[in-house]
Amino acid sequence: MKIFWKLNSILLLLISLSLAAGVSHGKDQEPSREQQKLLNSPFFGDFRKAGRTREKGKASLKVWDPYREYLQKFPPAADDPALKGNDRLDAAYDEVWVSQRDSFRHFGKKKGGKPYLVKLYWRDGDPQAFTVEKYYTQDPVTFRTLSDPGYRLVLIHDRPFILKELAREAAKEKAFNALTPTAHLREAKKALAEGDPEPKDLMKRTYGRLADARQHLEAITRGDPGYEEARKLMKEVEEREKDQKKHREAVEQAARVEMVKRREKMVADLDRDFLGKGLDVKIELGGPDKTTIRMDSVLFSRPWVYLLVDKTDLLRDLKNAGFKEAVFSNKALKYSWDVDLEE
Repeated sequence: MKIFWKLNSILLLLISLSLAAGVSHGKDQEPSREQQKLLNSPFFGDFRKAGRTREKGKASLKVWDPYREYLQKFPPAADDPALKGNDRLDAAYDEVWVSQRDSFRHFGKKKGGKPYLVKLYWRDGDPQAFTVEKYYTQDPVTFRTLSDPGYRLVLIHDRPFILKELAREAAKEKAFNALTPTAHLREAKKALAEGDPEPKDLMKRTYGRLADARQHLEAITRGDPGYEEARKLMKEVEEREKDQKKHREAVEQAARVEMVKRREKMVADLDRDFLGKGLDVKIELGGPDKTTIRMDSVLFSRPWVYLLVDKTDLLRDLKNAGFKEAVFSNKALKYSWDVDLEE
């Protein structure tokens, strides 16, 4: 009998512990308010399919020195304050979300088949840091091939920035949700009124804020005041979107042709400039829109290329002309140095 009661007590204890563990596990899985907001945020992006690691630690985050030096020598084309984050940040965490992205704001598309790694560091359900890592095979400043190619940290945002951005997004969403159907209709009309799609000259056509108009019209549901008028306006939005697509394609094609001519002229000028300085440099263009420039010379060496890039405005001029990649090579020595102009 004593043995039976002892076994029974142990069994009850095990059941209690199992239930407690289950409740605790369920509580741990419940996302915090910030986690719900950051699952899919306009600025921070989509983390709904992100990989998640639960472990405690402390990260000493620091922007990669060559990348910071590169930006100082060759500022990015997009001067976005949101991309000027912390250079260094220590973050204690108990969970990390990792998402792969083909692009993030001004950084351009992935290079070398490697997507960006975008991370969120959490502690007790509160966001501690947001980072972006880019894959590198060489030092962007010295052109030295890295002995350990891999991801390098290029952007860090701290908790105050994250919370400020979330508050801005929440305020915008709250203001939108507070609008009545009549107000949504008024805002949609206002957005469309800012455009004029009628001129025969394609270059003079404008379309208004179509995305805003669509968002406001979609908020008006059947049974709401102005629903029928909203449906008619939605058809106008759709027609403008189709016309805008054709307009954009025509403009982009004309711009591509013009930029190709500009790059070809720049190459001719650069060739004369090199010859004028007594340098024999063979220049070739590559890529569908001639956005890659290849320069080969028996005089090129890593120190020589470094001085050419560091002491002149060559890279900036190339980027302004629409080049995406510059390759310096010395085929006689079987060496080449690549510069990503989309940084």
